Amino acid sequence: MHGTAKYYYSQSDIIKDEIEFNQGIKEGWHKHYREDGLLESKIHFRNNLQDGDTYWYYPNGNIKEYSYWVNGKQFGLAKWFYENGQLDLLNINDFSGDAIYLIKKDKNGNTSKEVGVVFSPNFKYIPQRDSMPIHGESFIQIAVSEPPETKTTIQMGELGKELKQLKVINYLTTYHINFPDIGKYTLVIIGEIHDLQGNLIKKDSIATEINVVK
Repeated sequence: MHGTAKYYYSQSDIIKDEIEFNQGIKEGWHKHYREDGLLESKIHFRNNLQDGDTYWYYPNGNIKEYSYWVNGKQFGLAKWFYENGQLDLLNINDFSGDAIYLIKKDKNGNTSKEVGVVFSPNFKYIPQRDSMPIHGESFIQIAVSEPPETKTTIQMGELGKELKQLKVINYLTTYHINFPDIGKYTLVIIGEIHDLQGNLIKKDSIATEINVVK
Protein backbone atom coordinates (compact mmCIF):
# COMPACT_ATOMS: atom_id res chain seq x y z
CA MET A 1 0.00 0.00 0.00
CA HIS A 2 1.03 3.57 -0.66
CA GLY A 3 -0.97 6.63 0.26
CA THR A 4 -4.12 6.78 2.40
CA ALA A 5 -6.16 3.59 2.87
CA LYS A 6 -9.81 3.93 3.89
CA TYR A 7 -11.86 1.25 5.62
CA TYR A 8 -15.63 1.41 6.14
CA TYR A 9 -18.12 -0.09 8.57
CA SER A 10 -19.85 -3.16 7.14
CA GLN A 11 -22.59 -2.32 4.65
CA SER A 12 -22.11 1.38 5.31
CA ASP A 13 -20.53 4.43 3.74
CA ILE A 14 -19.26 5.57 7.16
CA ILE A 15 -15.47 5.55 7.36
CA LYS A 16 -14.05 3.37 10.16
CA ASP A 17 -10.31 3.97 9.65
CA GLU A 18 -8.02 6.18 7.57
CA ILE A 19 -4.41 4.98 7.55
CA GLU A 20 -1.44 6.61 5.82
CA PHE A 21 1.10 4.22 4.25
CA ASN A 22 4.47 4.69 2.59
CA GLN A 23 5.46 1.69 0.45
CA GLY A 24 3.55 -0.73 2.67
CA ILE A 25 4.68 0.79 5.98
CA LYS A 26 2.41 2.75 8.32
CA GLU A 27 3.89 6.22 8.07
CA GLY A 28 1.72 9.10 9.18
CA TRP A 29 -1.71 9.32 10.82
CA HIS A 30 -4.06 6.48 11.69
CA LYS A 31 -7.51 7.96 12.31
CA HIS A 32 -10.30 5.83 13.78
CA TYR A 33 -13.97 6.88 13.67
CA ARG A 34 -16.99 5.78 15.67
CA GLU A 35 -20.02 4.34 13.89
CA ASP A 36 -21.68 7.75 14.11
CA GLY A 37 -18.82 9.17 12.03
CA LEU A 38 -17.15 11.12 14.84
CA LEU A 39 -13.38 10.90 15.30
CA GLU A 40 -12.40 8.64 18.22
CA SER A 41 -8.60 8.56 17.94
CA LYS A 42 -5.71 10.00 15.94
CA ILE A 43 -2.34 8.23 16.27
CA HIS A 44 0.90 9.08 14.47
CA PHE A 45 3.15 6.28 13.20
CA ARG A 46 6.69 6.01 11.86
CA ASN A 47 8.00 2.75 10.43
CA ASN A 48 4.95 0.82 11.71
CA LEU A 49 5.46 2.04 15.31
CA GLN A 50 3.61 4.68 17.30
CA ASP A 51 5.87 7.70 17.09
CA GLY A 52 4.69 11.24 17.74
CA ASP A 53 1.38 12.59 19.03
CA THR A 54 -1.57 10.39 20.05
CA TYR A 55 -5.09 11.74 20.71
CA TRP A 56 -8.25 10.04 21.99
CA TYR A 57 -11.60 11.88 22.04
CA TYR A 58 -14.88 11.72 23.92
CA PRO A 59 -18.11 11.51 21.87
CA ASN A 60 -18.65 15.24 22.58
CA GLY A 61 -15.38 16.04 20.79
CA ASN A 62 -13.34 16.93 23.89
CA ILE A 63 -9.90 15.36 24.26
CA LYS A 64 -9.95 12.25 26.48
CA GLU A 65 -6.23 11.46 26.35
CA TYR A 66 -3.06 12.94 24.89
CA SER A 67 0.34 11.24 24.86
CA TYR A 68 3.63 11.40 22.99
CA TRP A 69 5.43 8.28 21.74
CA VAL A 70 8.96 7.47 20.52
CA ASN A 71 9.63 4.15 18.75
CA GLY A 72 6.55 2.47 20.17
CA LYS A 73 6.87 3.70 23.76
CA GLN A 74 5.38 6.66 25.59
CA PHE A 75 7.84 9.43 26.37
CA GLY A 76 7.49 12.81 28.00
CA LEU A 77 4.07 14.31 28.60
CA ALA A 78 0.81 12.34 28.81
CA LYS A 79 -2.53 13.80 29.91
CA TRP A 80 -5.99 12.40 30.68
CA PHE A 81 -9.08 14.61 30.91
CA TYR A 82 -12.56 14.47 32.36
CA GLU A 83 -15.37 14.65 29.79
CA ASN A 84 -15.92 18.35 30.58
CA GLY A 85 -12.32 19.12 29.51
CA GLN A 86 -10.91 19.42 33.05
CA LEU A 87 -7.49 17.78 33.60
CA ASP A 88 -7.75 14.41 35.37
CA LEU A 89 -4.23 12.95 35.36
CA LEU A 90 -0.81 14.07 34.10
CA ASN A 91 2.18 11.76 33.67
CA ILE A 92 5.75 12.42 32.59
CA ASN A 93 7.32 9.24 31.18
CA ASP A 94 10.90 8.10 30.65
CA PHE A 95 12.46 6.09 27.78
CA SER A 96 10.97 2.83 29.13
CA GLY A 97 7.48 4.32 29.07
CA ASP A 98 7.40 4.38 32.88
CA ALA A 99 5.93 7.37 34.71
CA ILE A 100 8.53 9.34 36.67
CA TYR A 101 6.13 12.12 37.73
CA LEU A 102 2.37 12.07 38.33
CA ILE A 103 -0.23 14.74 39.11
CA LYS A 104 -3.84 13.71 39.87
CA LYS A 105 -6.67 16.27 39.87
CA ASP A 106 -10.24 15.99 41.12
CA LYS A 107 -13.22 17.24 39.08
CA ASN A 108 -12.96 20.65 40.78
CA GLY A 109 -9.40 21.15 39.54
CA ASN A 110 -7.76 20.56 42.93
CA THR A 111 -4.59 18.45 43.13
CA SER A 112 -5.32 15.25 45.06
CA LYS A 113 -1.94 13.57 44.48
CA GLU A 114 1.49 14.66 43.25
CA VAL A 115 4.46 12.28 43.38
CA GLY A 116 7.60 11.63 41.39
CA VAL A 117 11.31 12.23 40.88
CA VAL A 118 13.21 15.03 39.16
CA PHE A 119 14.90 12.71 36.65
CA SER A 120 14.77 9.07 35.59
CA PRO A 121 17.43 6.58 36.75
CA ASN A 122 17.24 4.95 33.31
CA PHE A 123 19.86 6.48 31.01
CA LYS A 124 20.34 6.22 27.25
CA TYR A 125 23.95 6.01 26.03
CA ILE A 126 25.00 7.11 22.53
CA PRO A 127 26.96 5.25 21.24
CA GLN A 128 26.47 2.10 23.29
CA ARG A 129 27.06 -1.64 23.35
CA ASP A 130 25.13 -4.03 25.61
CA SER A 131 23.36 -1.02 27.19
CA MET A 132 26.71 0.45 28.26
CA PRO A 133 28.64 3.45 26.90
CA ILE A 134 31.63 2.99 24.60
CA HIS A 135 34.94 4.67 25.39
CA GLY A 136 35.64 7.89 23.53
CA GLU A 137 33.14 10.65 22.82
CA SER A 138 29.71 9.75 24.23
CA PHE A 139 26.33 11.31 24.95
CA ILE A 140 24.18 10.37 27.93
CA GLN A 141 20.49 11.23 27.62
CA ILE A 142 18.20 11.44 30.66
CA ALA A 143 14.43 11.86 30.87
CA VAL A 144 13.56 14.82 33.10
CA SER A 145 10.39 15.89 34.93
CA GLU A 146 9.22 19.43 34.29
CA PRO A 147 5.64 19.74 35.59
CA PRO A 148 3.44 22.62 34.37
CA GLU A 149 4.35 26.09 35.66
CA THR A 150 7.75 24.95 36.94
CA LYS A 151 11.41 25.13 35.89
CA THR A 152 13.75 22.15 36.19
CA THR A 153 17.55 22.43 36.36
CA ILE A 154 20.00 19.56 35.96
CA GLN A 155 23.71 19.45 36.84
CA MET A 156 25.92 16.51 35.92
CA GLY A 157 29.58 15.55 35.93
CA GLU A 158 32.23 13.12 37.10
CA LEU A 159 32.72 12.66 40.83
CA GLY A 160 35.34 15.09 42.13
CA LYS A 161 35.05 17.42 39.13
CA GLU A 162 33.00 20.53 38.49
CA LEU A 163 29.41 19.76 37.48
CA LYS A 164 27.97 21.09 34.22
CA GLN A 165 24.64 22.91 34.01
CA LEU A 166 22.56 21.13 31.34
CA LYS A 167 19.65 22.38 29.24
CA VAL A 168 16.26 20.66 29.55
CA ILE A 169 14.35 20.54 26.26
CA ASN A 170 11.08 18.61 25.89
CA TYR A 171 11.64 16.52 29.04
CA LEU A 172 15.12 15.52 27.91
CA THR A 173 18.65 16.55 28.83
CA THR A 174 21.90 15.44 27.18
CA TYR A 175 25.34 15.19 28.79
CA HIS A 176 28.41 15.20 26.53
CA ILE A 177 31.46 13.39 27.90
CA ASN A 178 34.68 11.86 26.62
CA PHE A 179 35.62 8.53 28.21
CA PRO A 180 39.40 8.24 27.59
CA ASP A 181 39.65 4.62 28.78
CA ILE A 182 37.48 1.60 29.39
CA GLY A 183 36.56 0.87 33.01
CA LYS A 184 34.34 2.28 35.73
CA TYR A 185 33.38 5.94 36.09
CA THR A 186 31.25 7.60 38.75
CA LEU A 187 28.82 10.28 37.60
CA VAL A 188 26.98 12.71 39.86
CA ILE A 189 23.57 14.13 38.93
CA ILE A 190 21.69 16.85 40.81
CA GLY A 191 18.20 17.89 39.74
CA GLU A 192 15.91 20.59 41.12
CA ILE A 193 12.32 21.63 40.35
CA HIS A 194 11.40 25.24 41.17
CA ASP A 195 8.16 27.14 40.80
CA LEU A 196 8.11 30.20 38.53
CA GLN A 197 8.96 32.43 41.51
CA GLY A 198 12.16 30.43 42.10
CA ASN A 199 11.03 28.51 45.19
CA LEU A 200 12.40 24.97 45.49
CA ILE A 201 9.73 22.29 45.11
CA LYS A 202 11.82 19.13 44.86
CA LYS A 203 15.48 18.12 44.73
CA ASP A 204 17.02 14.74 43.83
CA SER A 205 20.64 13.66 43.49
CA ILE A 206 22.50 10.43 42.82
CA ALA A 207 26.04 9.20 42.29
CA THR A 208 26.00 6.31 39.84
CA GLU A 209 28.79 4.03 38.66
CA ILE A 210 28.85 3.14 34.99
CA ASN A 211 31.00 0.65 33.14
CA VAL A 212 32.60 1.88 29.90
CA VAL A 213 33.41 -0.79 27.30
CA LYS A 214 35.34 -0.92 24.04
